Amino acid sequence: MKKIVIVDDNHFQLKLMRSYLKDLNAEVKAFSCSQKAWEYLQAEKVDLLITDIMMPILDGIELCQRVATLESRPLIIAVSAGERGAGVFKKIALGHEVCEQGANEVLFKPFYEEDLVMKVNNLLQFEAV
Repeated sequence: MKKIVIVDDNHFQLKLMRSYLKDLNAEVKAFSCSQKAWEYLQAEKVDLLITDIMMPILDGIELCQRVATLESRPLIIAVSAGERGAGVFKKIALGHEVCEQGANEVLFKPFYEEDLVMKVNNLLQFEAV
């Protein structure tokens, strides 16, 4: 069974993403504290990390950097609301920056359930190859 970790300091968003993944054949762990998630990631082999970018203390970009140092590195989907009023070029720049720090995919809020599930399935199938 695949292991997925979701990290978001917004409890509503965390519950929503967890509910989107309920039908996958995967163990899903959810953390509202990125530091606690980092501790878990160091101790457990995880297949996929879904992390918000804008979080207090340890943001998603720094979490991606830390995860890149792990021997057993999970695939990463970075999730961002972007900046209010940010244009498409600003979002592209943010997506590029996050991918440079180790993310495999970027998903901008708001998104549909199907968007998240498709990205998760695609990455997990990619990992299996």
